[in-house]
Amino acid sequence: MSAVADRQGAHALWMQGRLYYKLYPHQRTAYDKIDAVFSKGRKRFVLNWSRRLGKTFFGLVRAVETCLRKRGARVLVAAPSGKHLEEFVHPAMRFIFRDAPPECSAEWKEKESAYIFLNGSRIVMAGCDTQRKADALRGPAADGAVLEEAGSIPNLNYVRRSIIAPQLMSTGGWMLFISTPPVSIGHEFVTIAKQNERMGSYMHLTIWDGQYSRDWVLKEIAQEADGVPVEEYMESVDYRREFLAEFVTDPNKAVLKYATEKHIGSKDKPGTVILRFRDLARPGRFAGYAGMDVGWSPDATGVVWGYWHAPARTLVIERELKMLRMTTNELASELLRVETELWGPSRRTPYREGFAEPRRWSDHDPKLLADLAGEYGLVWAPTPKDDRDAAVDALNKMIPGYKGHLAVSPDGCPELLAQMQAAIWNNKRTEFARSEAYQHFDLVAALVYLARNVVQLDDPFPEHWGRPNNTHSLYVPDETPRKTEAEKWASMYDMGGAD
Repeated sequence: MSAVADRQGAHALWMQGRLYYKLYPHQRTAYDKIDAVFSKGRKRFVLNWSRRLGKTFFGLVRAVETCLRKRGARVLVAAPSGKHLEEFVHPAMRFIFRDAPPECSAEWKEKESAYIFLNGSRIVMAGCDTQRKADALRGPAADGAVLEEAGSIPNLNYVRRSIIAPQLMSTGGWMLFISTPPVSIGHEFVTIAKQNERMGSYMHLTIWDGQYSRDWVLKEIAQEADGVPVEEYMESVDYRREFLAEFVTDPNKAVLKYATEKHIGSKDKPGTVILRFRDLARPGRFAGYAGMDVGWSPDATGVVWGYWHAPARTLVIERELKMLRMTTNELASELLRVETELWGPSRRTPYREGFAEPRRWSDHDPKLLADLAGEYGLVWAPTPKDDRDAAVDALNKMIPGYKGHLAVSPDGCPELLAQMQAAIWNNKRTEFARSEAYQHFDLVAALVYLARNVVQLDDPFPEHWGRPNNTHSLYVPDETPRKTEAEKWASMYDMGGAD
C-alpha cells in the first residue's frame, strides 16, 4: 500500500474515532478484553503491566477515541504529578496526534489544563501529588477517566472515590487504572487490582509479553542491572516489580524487609511465620504480652497480644485489634473482651507457681493509660522509644529466625500479617509512611513495642518442674538475674505466683 493510501486509511479511521491500528498486539488484546468487559456493564478495568509496554500511550488512545466519538465528551486523566504529565503524558499525546487530520486534532490549553477538540470534547489532566492539585479534576459529568501510573498516586482512593466516580455516575462512564506495581503492597492500587482480578476486569503483563525480542529485553534488563550480573538482578525485587509486574514491597523502603511472601506466607500457602504458629501449642507456663500503638483518626489504635514461648524461644502473636475514632470506654471494652477470650475471666496467665497479669506496653498517652488503669484495671506501661531502628531490626530478624523466632496466627491476626508485608518508611525515614488501607501501619508499631519489651531470658516455669528430654536444650536455665527481671514485673503488676 502506498504512503498516500496509508494516509487516507488513517484519515478515515481518525474520522471514525478508531485508533486500533496504532496498537501493538498485546495492546490490542487488552483493548478487546476491555471492550468485552465494558459491554457487560462493568466499566472499571485494571492494567497491571511491566514498564516499556506502552501503558501511557494505550490509556490515552482510549481517551482520545472517546472524545472523537462523542461531541462534547469529557475525559479525565489523573497522573502522579505535574512533572509526570510533562515527561510522559504530553509526549505520548503528541505521538498519538502526529498523523491526525486537522479536524481531529486537539490543542493543549494550559489555563484549562485540557486538550480541547474542535467538536467541543476535552481531555482534562492534573497531577495528583496533593489533594489540592487533584481537586483540579473536579467538574461536570465525565465520560471516562484514565488513572495514569495509579500505583504512584499517593491519594488514589480520594481521587477515584471523591473526585472521579461522582462525575461518571450520570454518564455510566468508564475508569481505567494503568500502572506498574507500587513500591509497597499497602498501596490502594494493589487492593483495587486484586478486586478487579476477581471480577475478571484485570490484565497482567510482564516485559516478556510485549512486542520486544528476547535479545532486546535482556539488553534492557542488563542496563537496569547497572553492573550487577543479570542473573542476580533477575532475582531482585526491582526486577520482579518493574519487569514482571509483581506486587512486592521495595526492601529499601520496607520497615520489615524479611516480611516477604517467602517468610510470611498466606492462609492458603503457609510461610515460616504462619507455619511456626501452627506447629506450636501454648506451654504449661508462659508470660502474656500486649503491645498498643495509640491513634484516633486518621491513624488507628492498633493492639496485638501474644506470649513468649520459652521452650521454643518464639514470640507467638495470637490476636490483633484495630480501632478508629473510638472512645476510651469503647477501647477498654474491646481490650477486656479480647483478653477474656484469650486468657479466661481472670485475664491472667499461668506463670511459675500461680498466675500473672499480662505485661502490657503502649505508646505514650498519659491520660489514656491513666484512664485504662484507674477505671478499667488495665495497666499499660509506656514503652521505651530510644534506639527505634535497633528495635525494628531486632523484630525484623525474628521473622526468619535469625534472632529468636516469630509466630503469628493467620486467623487471629490477618491484618497484622498484611501490614508487616506492606509497611514502608516515609521518604525521610523519620516514621512509618501512611496508607489509606492500613493507616499508619499501627499494628506493626504495636508489634514493635511488644517485641522490644519481651524478656527472653525469663523462665516462667517453677524450679521443681521437670524438663522434657526432647525440649531440654530449648529451655534457659533458671538463674538469679533472670528471676530478678521476672520479679520486677511481678511487683509492678502485683502478680500472683512470684517467688
